[in-house]
Amino acid sequence: MSDAVSGAPALATVPADTGSRVLVTLAVLALAFLALGYPGRNGTATGALMVLSGLGFIAFQLTVAVMLVLAVYLLVARRRARRGQREAG
Repeated sequence: MSDAVSGAPALATVPADTGSRVLVTLAVLALAFLALGYPGRNGTATGALMVLSGLGFIAFQLTVAVMLVLAVYLLVARRRARRGQREAG
């Protein structure tokens, strides 16, 4: 299977452990962003630190949202693959 437009392999051909590696990478990245947003938690940060802290926390929230969407996608894709294997043989 390949994408008709770009000729790139379809997502179903990606090894199963690749999704897990991406999720772990995103989790580490989310922790880094959370640590970056930590100094501004009490409103004691001022100036550039406050801006950096706010951006770090927003990046943390976006990373967690991407992790959730990816986790649901991987769950559905793996269930479809298993169902396809069961039906095929």
